[in-house]
Amino acid sequence: MNFRLTRGQKIILLSVGFAILLISVFPTFGPPNFRYTGSDPNRFVWNLGWPLATCIYDADAPPFFFVGPFAAYVCAFAVSAGLVLAYAMMFVWNNCRALMAKAKINDADQILVR
Repeated sequence: MNFRLTRGQKIILLSVGFAILLISVFPTFGPPNFRYTGSDPNRFVWNLGWPLATCIYDADAPPFFFVGPFAAYVCAFAVSAGLVLAYAMMFVWNNCRALMAKAKINDADQILVR
């Protein structure tokens, strides 16, 4: 099976990958979404990730970045969803090309019959 991507497929794949990345790192400014060493619920921090915060950036508590308890699950889901989407897109694209080639052959047969 040929898996060469066209320009349109590359654009779609990159835009979906960018959307998954943006959702995974979507920053919100507010109280911490999870507890960590030095956390204070009254102090606002940057929560990175949506719908579950995967990381927190706290400028007042070194080492500044704290990884959440669900970070591994969210990252694994994002990677697997991206791979499934990429494979599905390639599968559909190859089947569409085969159907279009078959339609052209059938159209040519009908033209010759007339």
